[in-house]
Amino acid sequence: MKAIIQNIDEMKDSREILESKPHPFTTIFIYILLLIFLSAFIWCWFAEKEIVIDVQGVVRPNENIHKVSNVLGSKVLSVNFKNGDKVEKGKILYTLEHKELDVQKSSLDKSKKDLEKEISNLEKLKKSISDNKNYFTDSKDEKEYYNKYLSYEKSKKNPDNNKKIVDSQIDNLNSKISNLNLLKKSAQNNTNYLNSGTSYYSQFKDYKINVEGYEKNIQALTDSYNSLKNKKAEEVLINDAKAKLEGAKLELTKYKNQFTLNIESAIEECNDKIKDLNNQISSNDDAKEINEEKVKSSSLVEIDNSIKLSKQKLEEIKTNLKVVDMNIEKCTIKSPIDGIVDISTPIKTGDLVGEGQEVLNILPSESKYKIDLMILNKDIANIKKGTTIKYDFQSLPYKEYGYLDGKLENISVDSKVDPKSGVSFYTGEASIDSKPLYSHKGEKAQIKSGMVCTAKIITRKEKMLYYLLEKINLKD
Repeated sequence: MKAIIQNIDEMKDSREILESKPHPFTTIFIYILLLIFLSAFIWCWFAEKEIVIDVQGVVRPNENIHKVSNVLGSKVLSVNFKNGDKVEKGKILYTLEHKELDVQKSSLDKSKKDLEKEISNLEKLKKSISDNKNYFTDSKDEKEYYNKYLSYEKSKKNPDNNKKIVDSQIDNLNSKISNLNLLKKSAQNNTNYLNSGTSYYSQFKDYKINVEGYEKNIQALTDSYNSLKNKKAEEVLINDAKAKLEGAKLELTKYKNQFTLNIESAIEECNDKIKDLNNQISSNDDAKEINEEKVKSSSLVEIDNSIKLSKQKLEEIKTNLKVVDMNIEKCTIKSPIDGIVDISTPIKTGDLVGEGQEVLNILPSESKYKIDLMILNKDIANIKKGTTIKYDFQSLPYKEYGYLDGKLENISVDSKVDPKSGVSFYTGEASIDSKPLYSHKGEKAQIKSGMVCTAKIITRKEKMLYYLLEKINLKD
């Protein structure tokens, strides 16, 4: 290589700098800087930023929450639960007093036994007349029907007494009408005008017990309605309580009307029988003898009618007994499912609870969870079903426990307005991974029903380059 020889006079500082070789570190630094800028540009071009909207949400069980309410109003007899208790299906939660129902049941049971015995005796009397043989004994229990058969035998042997028998039947029917009218008057005036020891006396007692039961129920509903009204509860609850009160009053009116109607029907039936018997007397005034078969047939028809009427009364009593038994059973409140107790209205022994009053909820213990969302009107445009969501819980900070993932499953078709704040919002429902969360220290945490969270809904993704340009106002 040929050496370059320069004149010393021509050497200047600037020329020396221009002709000198750069330091290797400078070259390497420039290349590294260019590489960093190029890498950053490539990353900004391909990388995407998630644009999210924060929405408030509440954790709810995925299965239905079972509400436990009173079917009947009464005093609390015992309480067997505490808030947060785990209960199994069928476990007794609390019981209510049912003394009045027990008295009513005892009275109905006695009436049922009396009617069953009467029907049995009537069937036996019918068989005795059909077979022309007295199957009754002259004992204390059967003496009445023993004498009835003897009376029937006399009527066959002494036809001249037929008119007396018919007159006796008419007198019995008139006596029955008189008692029925007294029963009707007693029901209308709520005063017992009947003689004790008669079946009509027992009927009025049963009627009075039933009416008192209806009135106590109405009083309990009235107290519940007034309580809700005084506490200025929600309009829906007040209207519901009012509807139940009106329904109970209507049931009492219907029961009273039906009782009166049954009495009037019985009176009308007796009058028809009297009319038939009078016609029988008129048609047989000239005849002194009555055929034995006719007496037998007439007696059997009368017995059949009595059996039919007694069976109708027995069926009515059995129906009332079933209702009473069901009401007694309703006084023992049991858990409908396996779950956890969440008390709505605290109760203790001796408290009076009204009909329909909600006492507690049973939350399913093994249920997965969902998130109920409240999406503000301004955020709804870019939110769609199936959108990915990340959940941040107030009680489990994401910096320590991280996020849980989920998806938006449902959005309401119309918005709602909060009457207090006036804010317009849509409701949504989203899924969530019901898995435990772990802190940096490895501590396990589980989400629970009722926890408040912030749902970060990913509405779209944007290139990082555009995002940065937008932040430095280089992109509209």
